[in-house]
Amino acid sequence: MGYRQDDNCGCEGTMAEEGVEIIQPAPVRVQVPCCIPFSEDHSFETCQDAFDFTYGVSGPETEIRLNCQVRVFKARVALTNVCPGRRINLAVIAGINRPGLPFIGMKGATFTVPGNVGDPCIPTLFIDEFCFVVPEDICQEEAITVKILAHYSDFVRENLVSQTSGFPI
Repeated sequence: MGYRQDDNCGCEGTMAEEGVEIIQPAPVRVQVPCCIPFSEDHSFETCQDAFDFTYGVSGPETEIRLNCQVRVFKARVALTNVCPGRRINLAVIAGINRPGLPFIGMKGATFTVPGNVGDPCIPTLFIDEFCFVVPEDICQEEAITVKILAHYSDFVRENLVSQTSGFPI
């Protein structure tokens, strides 16, 4: 009896004990134009032991550019009046303030605030670094918008949680 697996990646196959080959999808390759597409041929003449030439100054056709320049943006977050011993979900969303490139990326973390439930609130809790790559020409000015989303992700007091459903009352 045959077995067919058709999950989200499109893999197909049959059970190994039937001796049928498992078919994997073909690898996908993405071309990123980060190599400098400049080359120029030169030849040494007989008995010439040195060659001196400056590349990239002959005109636009020989211009050598730095491809794939990026900026790295680091975001640190300070949360105010945080309850110790609680879990927090935190997201940092970054975007460029220019039409056509509104979204850079989103990073997030779930963590437990140091301390014990019932301890005094922590006045300022610093969360280090969420890093983003801004793939743009570093020779132009760029404005970035950052949005922070944070909330507690659990209830710690037993009297706030229903004993039957597990959801807050």
